[in-house]
Order: sequence, then C-alpha cells, then structure tokens
Amino acid sequence: MVNHNGNLTINEAVKVTGKSISSLYRLIKSGKLQSKKVIINGKELLTIKNEELVRVFNIPDNHSFSPDNHTVKSDNHSFSQVEITEKLEAVMERFFERKQAELVKPMEQQLLYQAGVMAKENQFLKEKVETLLLENRELQDQLKALPDLQADLQQEKEKAIGELQELHRLEVERLKAEGEQREQMIAERWKAELETLKRPWWKLW
Repeated sequence: MVNHNGNLTINEAVKVTGKSISSLYRLIKSGKLQSKKVIINGKELLTIKNEELVRVFNIPDNHSFSPDNHTVKSDNHSFSQVEITEKLEAVMERFFERKQAELVKPMEQQLLYQAGVMAKENQFLKEKVETLLLENRELQDQLKALPDLQADLQQEKEKAIGELQELHRLEVERLKAEGEQREQMIAERWKAELETLKRPWWKLW
C-alpha cells in the first residue's frame, strides 16, 4: 500500500478508486467518506485513510492500493454500495421527473379548458343581466307614456309596474349571485390545482 501514515492524498485516492475529484469531495462533504488533514513533505494536505476507501468502495482488505494504477487491483470487480446507491438515485430521479411531467401536463390542460368554459358561462350571465335591465327600462318608459286612465286603472298600472320591477330586481339579484358563485368556484378550483402542482413529485400518488 501507499502509506502516508496509512493515508492517501485526494489525487492518490482518485487514481486508486477511479473516481473523480468532485465525487470524492462530495462524499467527504456529505460525511459518507471520512478525511483528515496531515502534513506531507511540509505541506498540509487533505487525506483519506486506506480503511475508509475499503469501507466506502467495498474494497477487500487484501487488495493492494497503487496510485500508479487507475483502478483497484482485484480479480473480481464489483460495484460499491455507494456506486449502486448513486446509480439507483439517478435512475429513480429521471423516472419520477418524467412521470411528474406526464401527469402535470394533462392537469394543466384540463384546468385551462374548465376555466375557459366557466369564463364563457359567466360572460353569458353578465350579458343576460344587462339585457334584463335594458328591457326593464324600456317597459317602464312605455308604461309611463300611456294616457291617464281612471283612478282604478291607474292603480292597477302602478301595481303592475311595481310587480314587474320587483320581478326584474329578483332576477337580476339571482343572476348576479350565480355569477359571483361561479367566479368563486373558478378561484377555488385554480387554488386547489395550483396547490396540487406545487406538491413534490413523490406526493402525487
């Protein structure tokens, strides 16, 4: 074994394991690979114990380390637990990202379609309210233009005008309430769908 008091420098570990420097530093930063600083030839260097490489990369103790080789000397090559975990995580991440995209796109399309339909219905209700108000004003003008009749007929006319106005008022209020209810439904549905889209992919099931 290469021996700096039982340690390998980062560059030596790269040659021994075949891993990149960034991969080794990432393992060190995550705490999966233990390291220490030692003085070698008067310089402070970050090193890794041989035992750590054996543990993390599943290298048998009887294998020899050599920084001149790019791989660990072994009769039977096998992936370490760390390598298997990293590969599985990458495959699973790609799989779920693809599945999430497949699920989100139809949801967005359906949401836009429903919002468009409800917006058209709401516009129709608003136009109907405006038409009723216009008809009410025209009818009032026509009744006021009629010649004066006897007192009882005048009372009937005023009563009819009052009833008609009340009916129009109730219809307008009903349509306005229905329109407000539809707008509230649109807002609540948008809010619910947006909350669903914000959820992490692993919570979509």
